[in-house]
Amino acid sequence: MKKRVWSIVLTLAMVAALVPATLLTASAAVAEADSNYVITTGDTWIEKLTISTPSAGTVKVTFTKPTTTTGAPANLTAMAWGSGTEDFGEYSTTLPTSDHDKEHAYVGHIDTKLNYSETGFSFTVDKNSSFVDGGDTYKNGYGDFGETGVEIYVGIRTNDQWCVGKFTLPATGKLPEPLVDFTGTFKVSADKPYTGSGLAPDSITANGINAGELGTITLHALRKSDGSENTGTDKTKTDVGTYEVYITAAEGTKYNAITTPVKAGEWKITQGTVTGTPVITIKTDANGDGTAQAGDVLTVNTSSIVPTGTFSYQWKRAGVAINGAVNADYTVDAADINKAITVEVTVTNANYTTKTLTSAPNTPGKAALTGTTAITGTTNVGDTLTLEKGTLNAELSDVTIQWKVDGNNVTAEADGTYKVKKEDLGKPITAVVTAKADSSYQGTANSNTVTPEPTKPEAPQPRVTAGDGQLVVNWTEPFNGGSAITGYKVNLTKEDGSAVDGITEETVTELTKTFTGLENGTKYKVTVKAVNAKGDSDAGEAEGTPAKRSGGGFAPVSSNYTVNYVA
Repeated sequence: MKKRVWSIVLTLAMVAALVPATLLTASAAVAEADSNYVITTGDTWIEKLTISTPSAGTVKVTFTKPTTTTGAPANLTAMAWGSGTEDFGEYSTTLPTSDHDKEHAYVGHIDTKLNYSETGFSFTVDKNSSFVDGGDTYKNGYGDFGETGVEIYVGIRTNDQWCVGKFTLPATGKLPEPLVDFTGTFKVSADKPYTGSGLAPDSITANGINAGELGTITLHALRKSDGSENTGTDKTKTDVGTYEVYITAAEGTKYNAITTPVKAGEWKITQGTVTGTPVITIKTDANGDGTAQAGDVLTVNTSSIVPTGTFSYQWKRAGVAINGAVNADYTVDAADINKAITVEVTVTNANYTTKTLTSAPNTPGKAALTGTTAITGTTNVGDTLTLEKGTLNAELSDVTIQWKVDGNNVTAEADGTYKVKKEDLGKPITAVVTAKADSSYQGTANSNTVTPEPTKPEAPQPRVTAGDGQLVVNWTEPFNGGSAITGYKVNLTKEDGSAVDGITEETVTELTKTFTGLENGTKYKVTVKAVNAKGDSDAGEAEGTPAKRSGGGFAPVSSNYTVNYVA
C-alpha cells in the first residue's frame, strides 16, 4: 500500500500566534502539514524545513539554506512541543512568551540552540516522560505514538523571526518517507532485429529499486540518436538504426512521478536475419524421369527466402565452385554425373544482414541409353556392315559395340565394322551398344536386325565304296546356304552318263545311299544334290566300279575318289 506523505508549509505571512514583542518581530501562524511535509519559510536564513521520522517516535527536522545567502544569523533556535491534555492545552497553539514558559510550560518540549552550520535537530515523542518543578508535576504534552490525533508542533527562529508548523503523528509513530525524485538509471530490453513493421522495446525498468517504488514506466518516444530525428512521440519504429528511449513514469511509493520525459537509454533495431532455403528443381528434363542428367537444365527456386532482395548465385560440384556457373539456371554437364550439385544464393538487403544460403544437393544420374542404332550395308557374303547412330540418344563415342549373329557374339573388324560370312546367311545380325563407364549414360541399346538372304546349299561331296555288284555312297552335310536342307537328290549313271536300267534320281534324307545289282567291272558315276527352300545345290560327283574281291586287294576306283570294296 502506498504510504501517505506529510508536510508543513509556513511563511511569515502565515504567522498569527501572539508572541511578546521582545521575542518576535512578527506574529506567527501555524500551518497544517501538506502532502510533502515541507515548511517553506520565506526566511532570509532558512528556506524551508523538512520533517521526517527516521524511526518510530523520533522526529527529525532538517532545514535548507537559501543558495544565495551568505553569512549566518546571530541567533538560531529550534523548538518542538505537543498539544498537552492536562493544564496546558491553552498553550497548544501559541508560542511561549518567556524563557520560563519555554523551559517549563510545555512538557516534553525542546529548546535548543543551533549552529547555522548544522542541518537540523531531532527529538523523541514519549508521553510517559515528566518532571517536577516548584512542587508541580508536568507531563509530556506530546501524547504518544500509540494514540491517534497526537499533534506535534515545530518551530525555528532566526534572530527574532519565527516559522511554525504542525503535523499529526500517525499511530505507528513514524511518518512515511518523503517522495524524492528518481535519479537512478534505467534498463532497456534487448535490441530487436528488423521485421518491416513497427517495433519497440519489450520492457523498460528502473535499476536497483524495489517493485512499486517508482510507478508504471511508460514509453514516451523513440528518437534517432544521430540527431536526424530528436523530436516527436513515436513509440514504434520500422527503420534499422539506434534510437534514444524517452519515458515518463507514475508516482511510486518512494519516487515522485516523472512527468517530463527523460532519456532512459538507447535501443537498436538491428539488421534482420534472412531465412529460407533455396531449392533445386529440374527445369528441363529430357527423359522425363525426374532425375537430372547430362544436358538437363537445373534452376533454383527462391520462393521460401525472406526477405526478397538482390540474389547472386554460385553453383558447386561436390563443394567446389563451378567456373562461370553464376546464374539461376545451370545446365548439367557430364562431369556432374554422380556428383552432389548445390547452389549458394547470397541475399543482399539493406535492412538485413547479408547471408548466403545453400540448397540441398541434387545428384545427377547417368541417362539410360535409349533409341536404336542402325546397321547399314548389303548383306551378301563378304559385304561389310556398318553401325550408325540412328535414334540413339548418345554418341557412338559414348558406347562400345558388340556384333551378334543369331544372338551369339561375333568378332568385328578392327574398324568396328562387320563382314558378312557365309555361315551368317539366313541368320539375324544385330549390334548391341553398351555405355562406356566414363560417359554420361548407362545401360545398353540394340540396333535394327538385318538377315543375309539364304542361298541354295553348297554341293555335297560324296564318297563311293565299291563292293560286289554294289556301290555305297556317303556324304557329309554341306553348308546349307542359310536355309535348312530338306533332302538330297541322288542319281547313278554309267560313266558316259547313260542311264542305268531300273535306277532314277531319288530323294533321300540320310547322308548315305547304296546301289545294288550293278555289273562288276563297269564304272558308274554318282551325283548328289542338297535341297533347301532356295533350290537344289550343284551336284557333287563321284565314280566307282563294282568288283568282286580277289587276293585281298581292292579294285581301282576313280582317280579322284577312294573306293572301298566290301564283300
